[in-house]
Amino acid sequence: MNGLISELRAAAGGGPRSVVSLVWAVCAWMLRRLFRGGGRVNHRQPGTVSAVPRGLFFCDAHGARAASVMLGAADLDALRIRGEGPLNGRFVLSTGTEEFPGTVPWRTAGRDLEDTFTLNRMHFLRDIARAYAVSGSERLAQGAARLLDAWMADNPVGSLPAWESYSVAERIVNLAWTAWLFDGTDAAAQVRGMASSLVAVSALFLERNLERRNGDYNNHLINDARGLWYAGVLFDFAGAGRCRRTARDILERAIREKVTAGGWYDEGSTAYHLLLTRAFLECLLLGSLNGYTFSAVYRCIAQRMLSCCRYLGLDGTQPVPLIGDVCPDNNIPELIAVIPRLAYLLGDPSTPAVPDDRFTVWYRAPAPDRPFSGCTQDLTVPDAERTGTFASHDRHAGVWMRCQRRRRRTRSTTRTPIRASSTATSAIRLNRTASPRRAA
Repeated sequence: MNGLISELRAAAGGGPRSVVSLVWAVCAWMLRRLFRGGGRVNHRQPGTVSAVPRGLFFCDAHGARAASVMLGAADLDALRIRGEGPLNGRFVLSTGTEEFPGTVPWRTAGRDLEDTFTLNRMHFLRDIARAYAVSGSERLAQGAARLLDAWMADNPVGSLPAWESYSVAERIVNLAWTAWLFDGTDAAAQVRGMASSLVAVSALFLERNLERRNGDYNNHLINDARGLWYAGVLFDFAGAGRCRRTARDILERAIREKVTAGGWYDEGSTAYHLLLTRAFLECLLLGSLNGYTFSAVYRCIAQRMLSCCRYLGLDGTQPVPLIGDVCPDNNIPELIAVIPRLAYLLGDPSTPAVPDDRFTVWYRAPAPDRPFSGCTQDLTVPDAERTGTFASHDRHAGVWMRCQRRRRRTRSTTRTPIRASSTATSAIRLNRTASPRRAA
């Protein structure tokens, strides 16, 4: 800063040239800071933002301890071992398990960039929280506090790769689990407070850095909205209401734009279909538990996505066919177990339940007001939020379908809606065959 002040004083000689010199001095100083300071311009340590958990979550510390009786001895041992791993420098990353005996390299962990992303998304913190919830070990709480403190000291707000938006959204979800599962001791209260404050800081940062790519509702933007929804629904802080509104608007629009008429996620990936189905269902359940509703169109499309999941091995009788892109940190067994549990809590008991208590034991929320029960109303009229999109009921399949009205392009200023896609295809074919005749 002293160097900048001296340069400004030297450049301030009056006249138009001095203005250009002043601008150049500021730019040169910022560039030097950028390259010499490792890219930490305007980065700051995560501040203390007042935030406290509120409402109802899938599971809390008391409920987790009560539910742990459903886990066998082998599962409990595996849970404790995985939770104690990060305290000993052992982390499960995308490409495998890595050990860091000294300081955790938050920015260069593992053999691949995805390993670094996975580490900074703090999936390990949920592992520690789950192990603490079933054991109440003070050592786990103290270790989690140390890791959180070390991470915040080494990763100023906005620094990369830790504050890449997708990672921020994933971290909010894992911090939410941490805040709700740590309870009962002074060390646990410290972890709960640190996690809650970091959720608020992360949500406010994420709201300003949403991954809007040319207006497209992509996977990352939907996951960003999931993170904002977790923060806005489950924590009380300045800006929580704004985060909720932003998240709900993205989720409502994305589920209309990204889900086909048949109920499949439109990227042609079975893994991402499961991942996004889980995201839409989780947000629906969290909202239902805490008095925040989604539209009937959202609920019906989510139920249609759930119906498609039944073809991907939800009954546990066959492996999931991995078609298309696969998310590196996508836990397929967990998705297969959790999605039926979420569906049951949402009022769809027809979904086959997979008896895998390692994952489903954490989703023991009281039955809400059955959001899926509202999917029987007539939605054939275009909905008010997005004109041209409507839902119709397939009586043969007994499910709701999303359809899109197609419009034919003409040279006139008025556009005539075409009811069926086959009609649109015929119109195009006729125009193409008629053009050469007119030319002749």
